[in-house]
Amino acid sequence: MPGEFASWIVNNGDNLHKRVIQYLLAALLIPCLLGAGSPDDLNLASERLQARIEQDKKECVKGRVLSVFLGSWGSFLSEICKARKNLAHLVKRTSPEELPDVLVNIFIDEYSGGPTRGQYPPIKDYLQVFGEPAVAPLISRYEEVREFNRKYALSTLGEIGSEKALPLVRSELMTQNLSTISSAAYAIRMIRKEEAKEDLLLLLHAPELDPKAVVPVVRQLSYLENPEWYDIVLDLAQEGKINFQTITDLGSFSQYPETVVTAHLDYLLAQWSLGNSDTVACLLFQIHERTYIKQLFPILEDLLRAKYLYTGKRYSPLTARCRNFNHPRRHPLLDRIENTLTLADIEEWIHKPSPGWVSFLYLQEFYQKKGGPPFDAGKIVFRLKVSVYDDANDILLGEVSGDFPNDVPRNIKLQLDNSDDKPYRISLTPRLQKAVNQNDRWTIYIPVFMIDLPVGCGFPLEIPMESRDYDRTSDSGKITRWEVRHIGPPPTK
Repeated sequence: MPGEFASWIVNNGDNLHKRVIQYLLAALLIPCLLGAGSPDDLNLASERLQARIEQDKKECVKGRVLSVFLGSWGSFLSEICKARKNLAHLVKRTSPEELPDVLVNIFIDEYSGGPTRGQYPPIKDYLQVFGEPAVAPLISRYEEVREFNRKYALSTLGEIGSEKALPLVRSELMTQNLSTISSAAYAIRMIRKEEAKEDLLLLLHAPELDPKAVVPVVRQLSYLENPEWYDIVLDLAQEGKINFQTITDLGSFSQYPETVVTAHLDYLLAQWSLGNSDTVACLLFQIHERTYIKQLFPILEDLLRAKYLYTGKRYSPLTARCRNFNHPRRHPLLDRIENTLTLADIEEWIHKPSPGWVSFLYLQEFYQKKGGPPFDAGKIVFRLKVSVYDDANDILLGEVSGDFPNDVPRNIKLQLDNSDDKPYRISLTPRLQKAVNQNDRWTIYIPVFMIDLPVGCGFPLEIPMESRDYDRTSDSGKITRWEVRHIGPPPTK
């Protein structure tokens, strides 16, 4: 063996001299400092490595047979097989006792620009196969790896899975170095399995937690059976320590326990109002107790606008992140509300100030559906604004507002601004009804919007609640646009 080892030094040149001395010293000192592997462990590790190398050899033989079909990829495969052959020769002439340091030497050179870089295949997988005997030398030379490459050393230690690496891995985890924290959290999970929760949750509770560290740490917690991170991250968001967008980045919405969502319900409803409706909708879908469903009243208007295709409000359809909750033309939160509320719950909602006409009309109908008295639409009074424009120049010529009882004829006058001309005389009969082929949404239908004088023409209008409709006429050769807009709040009782 000494003769073979000397030959290896000669073949690799003088530029390896210092490196060889380093790993020889490491081979002598590391067993004293960190505990050397037993001969049996080394032999088993060597056998695993040899088996992997034999597998590589078979793959390269198959590759050479198929090389005629690979075109330009054939030369790439040739380079890979050449590097594997170099490694096979090196392992063959190296004793099991020396292998840990020799393999780690290649790993360090690979990520630090050392002299053997590029001569051998990426060594990370081979270190994992070799296993625990490689841990001590890798830890001792960890600082030699360039900082931006240390994540590879940490993930390798994690995949080997030895508890001897825990002091180093924990140190990197608690340092919160953003270039290594993801790999450190991964290594902790790979080494400690379910018990990794202790280390990872401890970091999430750290007062000086870097907000950017939350996502990689939680990502590893998500692999565990009982991760317990949901309440922590919602607390961090509520306390302003992380941005709410972080909650969206974490995903896993269906895993949030109902108790966690209800504990943060007020905060989530506030986030809905700020425009984070997609994420909040995913989280709120967990809730099913009436006590909490009733608190969802602030978002009812948005859900209903989405259902009835109204625009101009905050709600947007559930994102792909919530695909398992979403279904075409179906709004699961609204279904949950309808299936959970009782007649008494709806009465409580009806007596609250309604956020808008969409909610008001929906609750009236829903009340009847659950067994309440029929909805009397005859008592409804609308507030409408009628405007006339010079359509060619988009200039407002004049407008008038007024209250219009449902299905009652009305005559109004509209005086043009800055004009001594006689006012327009208009007659209309607004009628509350369901729009045809539009998801049964409520509209204000005007069968004939009649401009009696000075034009003498009429046309129908259909105005969605809290929206507008318009039509155009020609007045002495000038095109005008008539617009009727529904304004004003719903009834208070």
